[in-house]
Amino acid sequence: MPLHPKIAAILEHMRTKGAKPTYQMTAQEARKHLASLPRSKAKEPVATQDRNVANFRVRIYTPEAKKPLPILLYFHSGGWVIGDLEMADARCHLLAKETPCIVISVDYRLAPEHRFPAAVEDAFAATEWAYVHARELGGDPEKIAVGGESSGGNLAAVVALLAREKGSPPIVFQWLIYAGFDADFSRASYQKFGHDYFLEKESMTWCWHHYLPKEEERKNPYASPLHAKSLKGLAPAYIATAEYDILLDEGNAYAERLKKEGVPVRTKCFQGMVHSFLIWMDVVPEIRQNFQEMIEELRRGFRNLSQ
Repeated sequence: MPLHPKIAAILEHMRTKGAKPTYQMTAQEARKHLASLPRSKAKEPVATQDRNVANFRVRIYTPEAKKPLPILLYFHSGGWVIGDLEMADARCHLLAKETPCIVISVDYRLAPEHRFPAAVEDAFAATEWAYVHARELGGDPEKIAVGGESSGGNLAAVVALLAREKGSPPIVFQWLIYAGFDADFSRASYQKFGHDYFLEKESMTWCWHHYLPKEEERKNPYASPLHAKSLKGLAPAYIATAEYDILLDEGNAYAERLKKEGVPVRTKCFQGMVHSFLIWMDVVPEIRQNFQEMIEELRRGFRNLSQ
């Protein structure tokens, strides 16, 4: 279907305003720009607390609901270079309340100051910490899911791989939202949507350059999980993609591999949408509906454990 008219209008406004693309900024400039953008103030009434884990912070969202609750380890987006706990704070409030579950949002270290595998190490350490402290937090250590958007979805998929290989912690579900699975810029979706659809091809290559500058190392499955030798035995997954996203094809490819290797997977391509469309949830009603659909998939993932 055509690009959603409200998103098309937003992108046109950005073009006419002369917004500087990410790939023309330094990492510091990109972070400053992100911090200057308005944040959603529509937050659900959910208790939060910040905790230090090793050399990074987590923010824990605990809804008023019967304990023990399932737990979602949430990894924010930003191409492993930008992003923080604040950028997804409102969405984490909503996730915690509506699922309901305990959401642990992870403030993992960023590149280029901390290149690959620093973010992976932090994501996995946070997941191990959640497993050890689950009951203390009011959670169920046998119902831990991993999830995130874009680069955060990449980290969630990698944590699931690591947990399978190490035998712990037990991951029961993967919630992967327009995630990156492969540092391959030659796919058809890169050619179709590499310009004028919010996430440019150049900006994605910029992210990879900061995160893992050595191209010959980017096929490491802990960077590009699509290159894992086997996906058998991974937790069931939900993979959401956007119709006008350069990452569309790799999302489809990862879902297809999961299916072929016996991993239960549900997919949804959100029509008329671009990468990171959840950031406009407050101004485009259909996007809030889309997010509710994603939450239902997380709820389904946890619910299936009890059937």
